[in-house]
Amino acid sequence: MRTSVIAAIILAGASWAGAQKPVEPPANAPAAVEWNAATGKLTLRYRGDAILEAVVTAEDKDGRKPATGVNMAPKEETGEKVEQRLTFSLAQPQAGAALVLRGTVTGSGEAFPAETESEAQKRFPYVRNSVGLSRNLRNNAVYDRRWDWVLIGPADGKTRITPASSDEGRVTFALESRGGSIELVFHPRFYQKHQGFEYYQPWTYKVWKGSLTGYCTWWSYRGGFTQAVLDGMLEVFTEKHLPDFGYDYMQLDDCYQKGNGSAPWNWLNWNEQKYPGGWKSAMKSIRDAGMKPGIWVHRVHRPNDPGVKEVIEKHPDWFVPGADGKPHHQRGFCSLNTLNKEAVDTMIRALYRGLAEQGWNYVKIDGTGDLLNAYKNKACAEFFKNNPTTPEQSLRAWDVVAREELGREVYILACHTVGNARNVIGLVERWRNTVFWRAWSGGTIPTIATFWGHG
Repeated sequence: MRTSVIAAIILAGASWAGAQKPVEPPANAPAAVEWNAATGKLTLRYRGDAILEAVVTAEDKDGRKPATGVNMAPKEETGEKVEQRLTFSLAQPQAGAALVLRGTVTGSGEAFPAETESEAQKRFPYVRNSVGLSRNLRNNAVYDRRWDWVLIGPADGKTRITPASSDEGRVTFALESRGGSIELVFHPRFYQKHQGFEYYQPWTYKVWKGSLTGYCTWWSYRGGFTQAVLDGMLEVFTEKHLPDFGYDYMQLDDCYQKGNGSAPWNWLNWNEQKYPGGWKSAMKSIRDAGMKPGIWVHRVHRPNDPGVKEVIEKHPDWFVPGADGKPHHQRGFCSLNTLNKEAVDTMIRALYRGLAEQGWNYVKIDGTGDLLNAYKNKACAEFFKNNPTTPEQSLRAWDVVAREELGREVYILACHTVGNARNVIGLVERWRNTVFWRAWSGGTIPTIATFWGHG
């Protein structure tokens, strides 16, 4: 069975809980079942915790309980994609009698109600958003993001899930299902195994809570954004009290660096014609306005940028080779060999260490798709065939270093990521797709598939 969960996005106050202490990963195994046929009492335990405590009874339309028992038939599919089904039926079917399951689902503080791919979704598919825990009548599942499990009841109005209590460490939900028979489905490691997000390990970290608000210079100014424009814009922002109302971030995009960037020295040392005071002056202006500074960088290395051609010629082994054995050029750039420690330390680690030392609160890393597509070019196939890495692993290695150097307090946005975000899950807070319809329309399915992976 292939289950898709249509999730409700939970927006809360902005905060960052940081990395978590090492914990035991959740088992890719069925929940432990405790069933008392005499009383109809059901308990499901996962990781030792009772995630469902319920009672299953037979009732007629007036709420009376006819003299009939309830049978429970378990079925399990093991392997990589574990699926556990519990099917309840009347021991002695009677006219007008139906089953009712009432209970409490308990999850971590990151659990929330959701909807599976029901007949209603097939008739009119859509992704719902919710501020706070959803109370939508179409919800028929609870997903626990921290431990990556989902518990699913009958869909299409046969299940009601209502948030009951919530605190930092635990959320409870009242669950009620009705029908001639009732089937519960439990999937552990739901996104990691069933949806194929191999790097999804949400028990190792907490998501960045809340949305980000602020200004990105790209769409209106492209490369024409300067210190003078920044100062004028910040004056307007403070006049209108935008920072006081939560307009927190000012993110400088492709406008400040030397050339196209391509190397740490071009990202960290700014274009003095546009920014006479360099990064220090820009950052001071942003902070003085009551905002937090953000910055854009890219993942590729263009030979026509200052100092980059010399690096490529001196250290060809730092870059992934093409079929001719020389550094492969794709769309005018070269791609770093992330197996080469010296290359990583010089071209990646030095950049993000420098950004951390400068004090940026937000870093947008562009070129997720550019770099992955370059690695996947057939001209590079021989390199990946003969080395212990894949294009996806080579891409992820870049973000591993970025996160190591920036730390968990800095917000990282991956860019150019329709369908590619799965490779950097757990290393970035969010991913940006695009406002261009051509890219969006072609990426609708992967966009929905990753809509609430969010890193």
